[in-house]
Amino acid sequence: MNRENKPPGVTYRHPGKNHRPSGENRPSSVPAHRYANALTNDENETVFRLLGPRCQSQATGVVQVFGTEPPYHNSWHQMFAGVATFTKDNERKSFYIQVYDIMEKKKRLEQEIYKDFEYHTSVSFFHQFEGEDRMIGLNFCDEGDAQGFDNAIKTLINNRKRRREGLKSKEK
Repeated sequence: MNRENKPPGVTYRHPGKNHRPSGENRPSSVPAHRYANALTNDENETVFRLLGPRCQSQATGVVQVFGTEPPYHNSWHQMFAGVATFTKDNERKSFYIQVYDIMEKKKRLEQEIYKDFEYHTSVSFFHQFEGEDRMIGLNFCDEGDAQGFDNAIKTLINNRKRRREGLKSKEK
């Protein structure tokens, strides 16, 4: 996604400036969120408020969301644009990929990271996974955000895999 095709209401910040809060004024009960490089502080904070009080964004980025059409799933179609988060939800005790429309302040997509979830990175800025009824593609506007998203999700998947393998070896 280039800056001319940004989602409505998204303002890009200068990439050379660090707009992240220092965290010094942040209450200790509030988890530290991962900020999207392509959003202002206010836009990032809007997204984090939408997550809820017991949720932590472990990765955040501005995306175009693509999907395939059943039954053949042979081509991608743009569905909408928004801000994607990889969220740890402490209340529901699970992890989710969520995409929000920050203008309308609503969630547009949610995918739980279930036991055998597979996440693929076709190219550095385009990631895909199987949704409920179609393949979902996330086209990131910032490669740093895409890399952070990929690292966070694959770390979770690998940690779960190692834990399962460790449990299996203890059973033997």
